[in-house]
Amino acid sequence: MPLGMKAEDNMTKLVAVQPGLNLLHHILAVSFAESAEDDVIQTNVAGFVCVGQVDMERQVVTILSPQPRPLPNTILLFSDLQFVDNH
Repeated sequence: MPLGMKAEDNMTKLVAVQPGLNLLHHILAVSFAESAEDDVIQTNVAGFVCVGQVDMERQVVTILSPQPRPLPNTILLFSDLQFVDNH
């Protein structure tokens, strides 16, 4: 561990993310957790979706999903992975 870093800084933890253009093209995990109070990190995920568009005026996020709507839950986990289709 680097000097000055605490063990808790290296642990996986939940942090709320405000929807915005920073979500564009990111892969989100769809959690089976029923609420944010559940142990979201330990709960399985139903699958993954990709953010295709973000409309800040209408406050709408359009996602690419392998399943038809509705999504099983509304808890989505943000990841650093991005997908950009060139076609």
